[in-house]
Formats: sequence, C-alpha cells, structure tokens
Amino acid sequence: MADFYGDRQECIVRINNTVVNDSDKVTFTVYRKGNNGLEQYLVRNFRDITVFTDNDGKKSIQPKRFFAGDFLGNGRMQIMAVSMTNAQGESGRPSKCYIYDLVNNTDEDLGNALTYRERLFGTNETNADSVEYYSDRLMVMDFNGDGKDEIFSCYNMVDSSGKLMWSLPITTDHTDEIIVGKF
Repeated sequence: MADFYGDRQECIVRINNTVVNDSDKVTFTVYRKGNNGLEQYLVRNFRDITVFTDNDGKKSIQPKRFFAGDFLGNGRMQIMAVSMTNAQGESGRPSKCYIYDLVNNTDEDLGNALTYRERLFGTNETNADSVEYYSDRLMVMDFNGDGKDEIFSCYNMVDSSGKLMWSLPITTDHTDEIIVGKF
C-alpha cells in the first residue's frame, strides 16, 4: 500500500512481471477505495531489457523485488524495482535498479546502483535456512531527512539517484542483522 497521489489515500498495487518478445514487461495495476470497495484506478506498463535465457533455453525475467518510497521528494510514493544479482546461479548479471513514477507514467534507470543478492529456493538451493540466512535485505526510508527516501542494502546506503552515500567497513564476515534508524 502506498500514497501515490499525496492525498493521504492509500492505494494497493498489483505487479506482474512477464516476458513479451525480447522485453521484460512490468505491469502495475493500482486500486483505490471507491463507492463499491476497491476499484481499479490505473494501469501502467514499462519495459526494460533484463531478459535472459534460463537453464531450459526459455526467455526469462531477472527476478526483482519492489519497494514503495518517496524517491523524488514530492510527497508521493514511487516504486523502486531492484533485480537480483546473478539470480538462479547465473554469473555476470548485476542488479539493476529502476524507479517508476506511476502518476506521471515515467521511469528512471539507476543502472547498477546496488548489489542485491537473494537466494531462491528450488533447484540450485534446497536448504530453506540458507535462503533466508544468505539473502540480502533492503530497507527504504528517509534516513537523512532530505525528503527523499534512501535505500539501505547489505552494507551500503544509496541515495534516491543511485549514488553511494556510504558503506559500512565490514569485509571479513557475514552479519546476521543490521538495524538502521535514528536512535
């Protein structure tokens, strides 16, 4: 749920990610409260070029996670998509980040702003505990009070334009949990 219009009315967004021809198509369907309950408000489609061939020789999307945040600092929510680095055991596939502004029907490619590692349970990973333990977590919030949400992933803080703000000086171990906030 997110307030995309700055009117304090929360919206629900359904996201579908499919392959269409040689494009990775992301469809956002936004629902808002209407006279008869939730009603479809708008549909937005975006395409990018993160399609690749999977182990079965079929075209596949690069798996992504989606996060709502005010990345533009305009009092409304946008959607950030972060694709997984080297998903499904594929090497040479870095994370890609996009910010989608559903109200203005625009998107911004932030390139390889983050490295986002997530293990997927299945053929290459059969231990559910390993999936949880070795997967990165992303946090989205306005950490520095500038009105734009930043992204914290692994040991890195990235601003809303994809610029690395700082990294934790941790290089020799795996950290179980990191909590970021104003204490």
